[in-house]
Amino acid sequence: MGDWANWSGINSQHQRLISKRDIDWGTTRWHLMLEPYSTTVEFESFADGSGPTGTMVSDGNWQHVCVSFDGSVATLYINGTDEFDLESASSATVALTPETEGSTINIGAGKTDGTLWFNGALDDIRIYNHPMTPEEVAKTWMDVTQKDPKINCPASDLTGDCKTNFADIAMVADEWLQCGLFTDCP
Repeated sequence: MGDWANWSGINSQHQRLISKRDIDWGTTRWHLMLEPYSTTVEFESFADGSGPTGTMVSDGNWQHVCVSFDGSVATLYINGTDEFDLESASSATVALTPETEGSTINIGAGKTDGTLWFNGALDDIRIYNHPMTPEEVAKTWMDVTQKDPKINCPASDLTGDCKTNFADIAMVADEWLQCGLFTDCP
């Protein structure tokens, strides 16, 4: 599942971006939440109580927040609009709470009564019926930002643009001209 979040900041309650829960804590199959008085985002369940964590920023900008769950391991991705970074992903084993009658999906709130609300705005919310690969997560980010996520870049890319081109060759040539034929150059 994934969405775009523009978070308005910390308040004194748990904030849920999305959850599968009724009123009481025992019906929480899973949720993606912010801790009170914290910038920590966590995907967890009632049965497990812990999962992957990340950090959100309340700077007025949109952030891509995505959880991929394969039935045992959940991976949380949080990326801004300027850059996509797979290295910032966090993974953890999560045991989901068994399905209970009455657990509903809540968007922007933690309970069906609207409490534990998310202090901000959500957009482009998606729930998939399969675990997403890192490439799929990057594509959903790229679809909105229209920027290259720069994943799986070739080793020959020296300029950081995720392409091998003349600029990379020029960097090698410049280093060679500065270093000459000595093997102990940096």
